[in-house]
Amino acid sequence: MGKATSKLREGFGLFVKALVGLALVPPLIGLIAGTLRQLDVVVIGSRSAGSWAAMGAVGAVGVYLFLYQPVALFRVQHRMLSGLSAWLFGGQIATGGAQADSGKRAKGKAKAEPVAGAGTAASGSTLVVLSPYLVPLYTLLGALAAWAARGWWPADAVDAVSAVWLGAALMFHWIMAARELQELKGNKERVPFASYLLSVALIGLGSLTLVVVTLPASVPGVSVSSVFADAVGLTRNAYVTVFRTLFL
Repeated sequence: MGKATSKLREGFGLFVKALVGLALVPPLIGLIAGTLRQLDVVVIGSRSAGSWAAMGAVGAVGVYLFLYQPVALFRVQHRMLSGLSAWLFGGQIATGGAQADSGKRAKGKAKAEPVAGAGTAASGSTLVVLSPYLVPLYTLLGALAAWAARGWWPADAVDAVSAVWLGAALMFHWIMAARELQELKGNKERVPFASYLLSVALIGLGSLTLVVVTLPASVPGVSVSSVFADAVGLTRNAYVTVFRTLFL
């Protein structure tokens, strides 16, 4: 009876996660579309900023598939942000049972199995686990570098490079985050699709929101408020379309 109840509760939890994950897909697509729409308003040289960013994103996919997979760079970021989160919050915001479960596993095994991307002892903390995925560190550092470089080099050249870096770095971040999430439970056990979908949607929304807030540093002339306004409008239209398709 206990096992049946546990399986039922687990199944219901996955169902809820799947619904929430699906519900977050329209806002994510809306935010991406709103960002590209506003980037297309800004012209840098012979192209729009959106075209430069799209070139960077496509180039990142090509590099990942055929040349280089920056696993080491992503895990350096993971360790840095995990260490910062552990220092800020003292490892006291732990997920329920995470520390206890790790202690039980340690007693049963002489050597604990490593978890992909886990760089600190406080990896059981919710904020410590999520921060490396939610914060696109290299994208934000690129925005800071572009802001500083405009005092030394021509603005058009800096803005073009910054827009390409914006698309490439953010795409690399998303690819590597999606890859690492698949390995959180180890090589023998896959993360359930519902949990994976919810995590990817949250990471996409969180990381892109941070990027949008810093867009004026990456590409001057972009309106942050217009990006969010476009995203809200596109998301509302998507929800209305789905509702009418399903119920009317």
